[in-house]
Amino acid sequence: YMQRVLPADPDRPLHAMNHIFSPWMLLLLLIAPVLLAWRFVRPSIPSQPSRSPAAAAGKQTTEVNINFRRLLASAGLIALAAAIFTAAVYWNPPGRRKDGRVCVVERHSEWEPTTKPYDTEWFVEPKLFDEGSGYNYGRIYRYLEQFYDMSRLLEDGRIDDATLAEYDVLIIKTPTVRYQSAEVEAVRRFVERGGGLLLIGEHTNFERSSTIINDIIRPLGFVYRDDLVLSFNESPYEQSYYAPTVPHPIVGRIPAMDYAGSCSIDPGTSRGRPFFACTGLWNMGPEYHHGNYFPFPRHCPEMRYGPFVQGWATRHGQGRIVAFTDSTIFSNFCVGQPGKSELMLGMVEWLNRAAPRLDPRPWLIWFGMAPLVVGVWLARASARWWLVLLAAGSCGWAVGASAVNAAHDWAMPTPPRVRPECRVVVDRTISDVPLAEGLYPRGNDAGYGMFEAWLSRMNCQSERRAGKEAFDGDVLVVISPSRQVADQFRRAAEEFVAAGGRLLVIDSPKNSASTANGLLRPFGLQINHGRTAQGKLISSIGLPGVDVERACEVAGGEPLARLDTLPVASIARHGKGAVVAVGFGSLWNDTRMGDNWQIEPDAATKARYEVMFGLLGPFFHGEEHPVKESTTPRQNDVKIPPVLKEAGPAEL
Repeated sequence: YMQRVLPADPDRPLHAMNHIFSPWMLLLLLIAPVLLAWRFVRPSIPSQPSRSPAAAAGKQTTEVNINFRRLLASAGLIALAAAIFTAAVYWNPPGRRKDGRVCVVERHSEWEPTTKPYDTEWFVEPKLFDEGSGYNYGRIYRYLEQFYDMSRLLEDGRIDDATLAEYDVLIIKTPTVRYQSAEVEAVRRFVERGGGLLLIGEHTNFERSSTIINDIIRPLGFVYRDDLVLSFNESPYEQSYYAPTVPHPIVGRIPAMDYAGSCSIDPGTSRGRPFFACTGLWNMGPEYHHGNYFPFPRHCPEMRYGPFVQGWATRHGQGRIVAFTDSTIFSNFCVGQPGKSELMLGMVEWLNRAAPRLDPRPWLIWFGMAPLVVGVWLARASARWWLVLLAAGSCGWAVGASAVNAAHDWAMPTPPRVRPECRVVVDRTISDVPLAEGLYPRGNDAGYGMFEAWLSRMNCQSERRAGKEAFDGDVLVVISPSRQVADQFRRAAEEFVAAGGRLLVIDSPKNSASTANGLLRPFGLQINHGRTAQGKLISSIGLPGVDVERACEVAGGEPLARLDTLPVASIARHGKGAVVAVGFGSLWNDTRMGDNWQIEPDAATKARYEVMFGLLGPFFHGEEHPVKESTTPRQNDVKIPPVLKEAGPAEL
């Protein structure tokens, strides 16, 4: 380290710690303790007194029988102790469900508001807190409205005991103005009396969000750090999360998900559990000369590395507090991606439950001590049993872990949708087109991340699913399918549509390996890649007459749009549902949709949006398409995108 640091150029950022991450370096550090153990730790071999062969054989048989019984008893007791200790460590009793009165605090928070809906009219201008429609919480608020009685505490509202007494859960997200001391105390008393408090912060203390949140939680023993957590991926700004074997109930139902850049939490002296913690990470402090405070990634001496707490759940008085560190993943552009909405629902549902007055977990530790002590006492006579006892303890852990997971699932099921909205599922069974990861669309001409994000603008909830789960929604969207359509999937699609579901299949001439017809054939539709056309779109349902570079013929059904006389979009009825096939899917790829959700689209791009909204919106909601003539879009200039709050210097 000194050899690298001393000759370093003082005018350049110091990058001198990456050798610590080398497995060869870590292996070398083990040489000394291994040699010391080899030198000083010697196994003792007890001497065996000589005896006659007959007497020895009889005694050995008796000892074997006794030892075998003791081994079984010891193994069983240790397995029981391991199962009890596993429950003591991992079990988090959800408690009784409350009334579901959830309030989002807009007071003191200009960033990521919930007040403006994510719709088909507003894209970027006018901006809210210097951000367009992608960077607010309108969609996640509407998502939560399905499950809870949602409300907002606006800027002209009061944060006091009387106001907060009307709610069960309080959500404070990315505050930008410090709370008055009386307001801080009111929030703490709200939790003490049994309320649930959700705190959502952001990386590098951006807009002083961590400072303001820490005013509330520092007396409780934990704080948000002013850092940015980085990964060892090809891009250090990208981080993936996978739920552990025994997850906290908050994350018990979330799939693997991507992060968008977060700070970390110092648990300090607080008594709680990390519900969201990852290993293989490192951090850096903020660099204030960058607009979003993102540091240039380098392995500097002041960095930490290893596991980081990014989500912390604790108690205060009779209530609960959940602290989370990445606000961006709940923004409109991200919330339809895997895990985001499920995570928000898990946090709110955990807080919408009353913590048990008596925590049973400390008692489980005492209960587990008895079988452990007896099991170890029975095994004291033979050191050769250690492998069997280790296996028994592992089995006990597996049984205990399974029991805890089952208890969590039973005690905290997915809450019912009391005000359901249209659920649009984007299939990942036979379609593998690139979709957005975090903030960024992927794939350009081949990607459909912008299209997926725009689905939610049509007053519906979008989500990705595969296999049987693909048919859990109201609408199934299949984009440029290229994987084989299994008979089981095809039959499930037929049953889904016959029961009232709606199926949308989008394809384009660029999809040379298309398997769309394997899915469409039972509905009397076919996309012919051998017959293509280009020109202006013509429809009888009022779609803009946009220029289509190339589209496939859609045979069968009732035509909805044409290029000259060639039908390129059609609808077919089947049972109680319907199927729409589109042959000009490339009109909605990331490039044609603008490739960036942070710039105001020009007239030509907006016209493509209007084709999407006009064709798909009524279909998603089971409505008839209006009969209108096509319109011609205007043209204007393309604008340059601004810097993203989550874009690191190395990615700009």
